[in-house]
Amino acid sequence: RLTIDPALEAVIAHEPPPRPRSGLGLDEALSSLGGQAAKREQLFKEQLKAEQSKGKVLDRKFQEGLK
Repeated sequence: RLTIDPALEAVIAHEPPPRPRSGLGLDEALSSLGGQAAKREQLFKEQLKAEQSKGKVLDRKFQEGLK
């Protein structure tokens, strides 16, 4: 909701709209957070594994470039 001063042609006050509710209960929200934590942990493990093999991949590319 906006309050506009016609003489100044400017917004002088505003009221943000109410935040929508998620519709989730407390138990559902907690289980959702637990699922997200597991997803983050899995993604971290995948990134860690990729980072560990990154040196080998770069070394192979370097060796191929020397041929």
